[in-house]
Amino acid sequence: MKELINSKAKSDLAQIFPMDGFHRKNIELERSGLLSVKGAPETFDVEGYTSMLNRIKLGKNLKAPIYSREIHDVIDNALSIEPYHKIIITEGNYLFYDMEGWCEIKDIIDLKIYIEAEKNVCEKRLLERHMRGGKTEAEALKKIREVDMKNYDLIDQTKKYADEIITG
Repeated sequence: MKELINSKAKSDLAQIFPMDGFHRKNIELERSGLLSVKGAPETFDVEGYTSMLNRIKLGKNLKAPIYSREIHDVIDNALSIEPYHKIIITEGNYLFYDMEGWCEIKDIIDLKIYIEAEKNVCEKRLLERHMRGGKTEAEALKKIREVDMKNYDLIDQTKKYADEIITG
């Protein structure tokens, strides 16, 4: 989407700002006993994400963290967000979540789009992604069963807050 917008605008108007950059670092998750449920709402720095989202809306020049699928951890200050980025595309599972801390986010976002996929399609995609990331099939299936599908059910309840729902 970013490339399409920038191509049509013939400028660097759009930037992606993924919520995944706000996973808590692995070392912190280990200390708190949450590494096994990485990806659940409590494993994110929602305050940091919300703060940066508000600073982006003010047109600040910022460096944001990203999540690396190669090292499976956060890399600080890896994404530049400049004042000329007038369209910010943020994405993440919990953007419409009702829980304290998260519930403020949906009010910051101007256009909320929910991408809906059937559970079995998500399971297949997750299995492939986890195995590409180095997990065995058994490890991937355990993560999907114990974490990902619980998150799927939680996220599915939030689509009522979307301005648009797209099936994908």
